[in-house]
Amino acid sequence: FLSSKISDRTGPGNQGAISDEKGWPLYFKRYGEAMLVTTVLVPNKAYSSAVMRMPSGEAKLTQPSQPLYGINTADAHVVLFAGGYPLFVNGKFVGAFGVGGGSWDQDEKIGQTVLKAFEAEIK
Repeated sequence: FLSSKISDRTGPGNQGAISDEKGWPLYFKRYGEAMLVTTVLVPNKAYSSAVMRMPSGEAKLTQPSQPLYGINTADAHVVLFAGGYPLFVNGKFVGAFGVGGGSWDQDEKIGQTVLKAFEAEIK
């Protein structure tokens, strides 16, 4: 289900990835002519959201004097870009997904749209 929601909501040049609750990849799809670097970033957005149990774009928590400062230096796969989201079902963490290929705002918008579709589906 989730992979179809990602593909339905991403446009040319975007990608989507899904990971399990431990961050292991379950799905990856490249759509159109996405920049090559996003083939690394997008799965890492899903991974980051899985291991941190929070959106990958929550950069404010990784700034100096914040609780997650330096986390991206402890794990080379953690990225701090918008587009990664944890997934919960009935309050239980079940995995994460990542989207990318656009600007910060575009990835955030697509990610929020996919997340809302997932949440509507599980209700």
